[in-house]
Amino acid sequence: MKVLLVNFSILEIERAVWDCAGDRAPGPDGFNFSFIKQFWDNLKIYSAKLFNEFHDRGDMSTGCFPSFVVLIPKIKNPFRVLI
Repeated sequence: MKVLLVNFSILEIERAVWDCAGDRAPGPDGFNFSFIKQFWDNLKIYSAKLFNEFHDRGDMSTGCFPSFVVLIPKIKNPFRVLI
């Protein structure tokens, strides 16, 4: 039971990241696991801090949940993207 009270280690988080397929659809931030794996040396400290703060407090800051909904009309034979 004490194991549930211990913070996540960087190695434990790294193993979980490497278990995820890198080429799957990106998350809400636009990054997939290939990106995370490529820049893991830069991200691992921040990832550990994020997960351990969540573990300690039981919630995440509201900045972790941004979203943007866009309606994309479907047309036959699209030939360009309108910006």
